[in-house]
Amino acid sequence: MTTKELLIRSAIAVLNEDPSSNLDVIAEKAGVSRRSLHRYFSSRENMIKACAQSIMQRMLADVKTSISLHNAPIDQLRKMFEDDIAKGQHYEFCQKFADQFAESDIQAQFKEMSALFYGVLDKLKSEHVIDIRLDNEWLAYVWMAIVRSTNQAVNDGVIAPRKANELGWNAFVSGVMSPRGSSV
Repeated sequence: MTTKELLIRSAIAVLNEDPSSNLDVIAEKAGVSRRSLHRYFSSRENMIKACAQSIMQRMLADVKTSISLHNAPIDQLRKMFEDDIAKGQHYEFCQKFADQFAESDIQAQFKEMSALFYGVLDKLKSEHVIDIRLDNEWLAYVWMAIVRSTNQAVNDGVIAPRKANELGWNAFVSGVMSPRGSSV
């Protein structure tokens, strides 16, 4: 891992814990000097933007990988869900710093990721697995709420991390299955 990647990872962790943290705290978490941090990021805002770019690149890559590794749309969707659960800190960061995701390059990646996600949902609707009455934007909100709730339950010790994927996935599919649907 490069120093820049370490700084981004550290910034995500620190800023999730305390969104008002300064660069000194982030540098300390990464084990580098403030001067070293400034070689990569001239300001806190630039660091937050780099975190947002890193998160969006990873999320888009994970969606593409989920689609390429699995033929069945339901398996693609489940892999996406498991990847999103694994990225709990990233979801928190996205919530806290949503304004940073307005940058045009990040928006382009978000739109591509959304199109791929919605394409999988549309395939599942055409197969009568997901209720066709549910609009994709609504499904995305339900998805995000279940991912956040699952991660919060793990963080609060309500559920064991090993049970998170199964419980979260079951909550999602139970809420969106077609009345004619098949079992997932």
